[in-house]
Amino acid sequence: MKFLFFILILFFSNVVYAQATWSGLGGDNDWKTKSNWVDNKNPGKTDAIIFDGSLRPINNNDLNNLSPPSLTFNSGATAFTLNGNAISLSGNLINNSVNSQILNFAEIDLTGNRTINTASGNISILSPITGSFGIEKIGNSILSLSGNNTYTGSTIANAGSLFQNGTHIGGNYLINSILGGNGTIGSISSPANVTFAGSSKFYVLDLIDPLTIYGNATFNVGFGIDNILGLDWDSLDLNTPYTIISTSQVFSPASIENFGYSNRAPVGTGRFAYFQNGSLQIVVVPEPNLFFGSLMVLTTFWLCRKHLFKS
Repeated sequence: MKFLFFILILFFSNVVYAQATWSGLGGDNDWKTKSNWVDNKNPGKTDAIIFDGSLRPINNNDLNNLSPPSLTFNSGATAFTLNGNAISLSGNLINNSVNSQILNFAEIDLTGNRTINTASGNISILSPITGSFGIEKIGNSILSLSGNNTYTGSTIANAGSLFQNGTHIGGNYLINSILGGNGTIGSISSPANVTFAGSSKFYVLDLIDPLTIYGNATFNVGFGIDNILGLDWDSLDLNTPYTIISTSQVFSPASIENFGYSNRAPVGTGRFAYFQNGSLQIVVVPEPNLFFGSLMVLTTFWLCRKHLFKS
């Protein structure tokens, strides 16, 4: 009995999942076409899926009920766009290519907590993501989530940038790296908590259509103007409020650095910036010495002109 138990442990500890690798050598763009896959083997329901090479980069999943234990873009993969039927992600997603990858399935269902690794290049997910689990984002490149997502687990960004460009009514966010986007997190009926921890930063992707957070945004001690990325400070109009996060939350100097004019921070030659309420806004102002210096010059010119006209 002990020997049988040992054999079973040995077997299951050495399970190697079957895999299917895209070749694109078939006569169409469909996954069902076996000649599009190495060794004429298209994916089984629980096969790992690998994309490599440059042939038929825009292709179509016309298979049903796929639940790959991993979905990988090899280092030699071109920029792929994966369309078609829904998949269940029963493993992790990784991009080892420097090229950006797009997933546009009808749906991606999380069957457990999943890691998305933008190891060498960006990943953009247009598909709605569902399930009662969460996502951990690692890798130094960008993960963009642009679908109408309803997964209820936590979203954790531990490296690189996470751009929320779609909607997500579901779990909370923990940011240990960079968050940005122009989408929506949470809803009035299902608010979310977004926590900026450690040395996390916020990337301003769009000043016209900023990221909206229904719920609470909590910033780490010391979070301030230096933690804002993506802005050309010299191009911003002076004394004009810009909304970077749209929210009903009320912020204060106790919750964020550089809050209010008296706590302004330098952002370039002769320019300062500070946060204020009205969602979370930034305001760029001129350097006080330059402002008052200009005022003195104008005043002196006016007095001299007045004296000359009198004489």
